[in-house]
Amino acid sequence: LTHTLMVVDAVPAEPVLRWAALLHDIAKGTEGVRGVNSRGEICDCGHEKKGARIAEKIMSRLKVKKETARKAAWLIENHMSLPAAKNESAVKWLKKKAGEFSRREELKEAVDDLIALYRADHLGGKVSPDLHGIEEKEKTLKEALEALPFYVSDLAVSGGEVASILGEGAQ
Repeated sequence: LTHTLMVVDAVPAEPVLRWAALLHDIAKGTEGVRGVNSRGEICDCGHEKKGARIAEKIMSRLKVKKETARKAAWLIENHMSLPAAKNESAVKWLKKKAGEFSRREELKEAVDDLIALYRADHLGGKVSPDLHGIEEKEKTLKEALEALPFYVSDLAVSGGEVASILGEGAQ
């Protein structure tokens, strides 16, 4: 509980982030999640996926706005999945995540919120969190988001403009 409260305290005071922070580890210790890793240590592999489903049920029961619950569940499901601070990793990850959103602005907002949750999760109880590593991941993701088109609307040229130059038809 101490870790969870520290994470809640470390995120910006916005409903989506507060719900995500409060429920981000809700599935830890549950059946099918709690296990032992190859080093013989207790682990909770997959807690983020199961936790997102549990969080959706909790927020629905508490009558949290559907959009808030959907965004918080997405953050919970992805809070362990930020890519390495390499351009290729960031681009691959963003291409995959872009399909879950209809517009660049939604993707950018989700990435910003995810970075905030990720940072808070690392600050919430770690003796020496690697903030430089988080900042590098954030920088790489933001650079890729700015430089590359992920949606048709991001393209510098439209189909109509191409047709006006090349003409209509099979060519």
